[in-house]
Formats: sequence, structure tokens, C-alpha cells
Amino acid sequence: MRRWTMQPANAVLIAGGLAALAGAGYWGVKLGRPLPALSSVQAGSQAPDPAAQALAAWFGPGDVRLDVVVSGLIKTAGRAAVVLAVNGAAPRAYVVGDELAQSARLRGIEREAIIVDSAGRTLRFPAPQRAQPEPAGIVRVPR
Repeated sequence: MRRWTMQPANAVLIAGGLAALAGAGYWGVKLGRPLPALSSVQAGSQAPDPAAQALAAWFGPGDVRLDVVVSGLIKTAGRAAVVLAVNGAAPRAYVVGDELAQSARLRGIEREAIIVDSAGRTLRFPAPQRAQPEPAGIVRVPR
């Protein structure tokens, strides 16, 4: 009768293979199991996250939100331009007809406000108030 012997390198290979097989089996069972369903009490007990609600309003389906800050406007008899910061972007100049954002277009420039068409709605954004003009001539400044 012949005695069977195993080389140490072969023993390590077999042990490693068995460990890998056991790990794959464990994680296959663990990950293959369906997640437990939340009960209505658990689902309703969490307070709404204001940051998540703000992101859902900005990026979720529905109307596009539009945040416009009017920095200044120039209007003459035949032409008009306005400097706007749209949705937090750097201010830049626009003329009537320019697209401000997705489905938002500058429709008009008035002395006191600008008019924007956004997703079928007409929005009005006030222009900044002009400072009072300085009096003409030399003005005495108190010491």
C-alpha cells in the first residue's frame, strides 16, 4: 500500500481555494436575499430632509426653477440690454430674445423690471433702483 503525501505548496493552494469558495458562497447568500420592506410606520416616521427637498425641486421633474438677479439695465429709444445673474451664474449681458435657461427667454426690458417667459408663464423681475442724482455744481461737504 502506498502512502499519500501532500506538498506544502499544494496544501496552501487547496486551503486558499476553499476559503475563496466559502467567501463566494457566504456573499452570494447574503446579497441574494431580498431586502426587508419598510413598514408604513418606519417610512412615515422620518422627518423630511430640507436639502433633499431643495435638490428635488431643482433637479426633479416639472417646471424649471429660475432665479434671476438684475444687476443693471440700459435702455435707449431703440435698444435695450440687461445684466443678469441667472441661477447663481456670473452676471452677463442679455438682449430681448436671448435664452436665459432651459425654457426661459427674455421677453422684454422695461424701466423698472424685466419680463421673462418661463415654461409658459410670464415672470417679472424688478430692476435695481437708481441712486439719487448728485446735485449739479460744487457742493460743500461738512467737516
